[in-house]
Amino acid sequence: MALSVAMCTYNGSRFIKDQLNSIIEQSRPVNEIIICDDCSTDNTIEIINDYIIKYPGLIQLYQNKENLRSTKNFENAISHCTGDYIFLADQDDIWDFYKVEKIITKFEANESLEGIFTNGNLIDDDGEIFPNTNMWNTFYFFEKNLDKPVDLLCLLKHHANMVTGATLCIKKSIRDIILPFPDLTKKKFFHDEWIALILASRNSLDYINENLISYRIHTSQQIGIGRKKLDDVIVPHPHLIYTLQITNQYLPNSFTQCRRISRIYYNCYKKFNTLAIFYKDKKSPVDFNAIAQENLKLYNKAEKKLRENSWYRYKLRKVSKFLFRKKKVL
Repeated sequence: MALSVAMCTYNGSRFIKDQLNSIIEQSRPVNEIIICDDCSTDNTIEIINDYIIKYPGLIQLYQNKENLRSTKNFENAISHCTGDYIFLADQDDIWDFYKVEKIITKFEANESLEGIFTNGNLIDDDGEIFPNTNMWNTFYFFEKNLDKPVDLLCLLKHHANMVTGATLCIKKSIRDIILPFPDLTKKKFFHDEWIALILASRNSLDYINENLISYRIHTSQQIGIGRKKLDDVIVPHPHLIYTLQITNQYLPNSFTQCRRISRIYYNCYKKFNTLAIFYKDKKSPVDFNAIAQENLKLYNKAEKKLRENSWYRYKLRKVSKFLFRKKKVL
């Protein structure tokens, strides 16, 4: 069994040594580290070349001729991997010593799995852990409070993506199914959510509820959680309520809570409708139009309950939204 790591880099000189060291020093060694650099202008390439000399045969570096951005660069890295299992890796995180071993052990215990993701600590520029939260909280995935087995597909379709690519490992056998990635970065749709949707729809996605990486939050990251969102979920109680309601397809009597659920369904409708339009004349492994219509139906159901709850507040909300849009246009 061969194990690959697909790593993307871009001006990552500040943290890449910590990440490479944590990957190379795993309790279960990997066989190759494929690095695709996205036109770095700092000394990232120099650092990588030093590691190539220090660990001959382990690291392969590919330098893009043009900047591809995160999603397409990961597509590039994954396409070069030769291992039976492919671990995705960001340039600025730190892996737990047992990450590879624990994930492969879970794969070996369940041959039907095609992808596994994990939870993670959140760390700052100096490697200090943010207290009272974790990666999953930032995506409103409160696993310990949900009925088991957790309906991952339901949450992905109707709530939010909880699968961070930096924690994900996939089987090479699904590469032809997930590639190419749709290039919808401007629409805030990234490769990790794409992979998660496909695997969840195949009932082949699972997780390990352990913090097997330390995910770094800093000012120069291309994409990621960000401090503003982190501050929003230090106290997760309101978000936990919405997660439970969506998982159980339950519309609350509270006007405020139901309004929030309605907004979530509508945002999911817009996202998947965009994907449906993108794939209108292309072959897709997921029926995005069907998911969009499911969310539209749930949105309309929530709006109906809002009208029944308080016709006056419902109308006031509609007028406020209209005036806000008109003001933005002016």
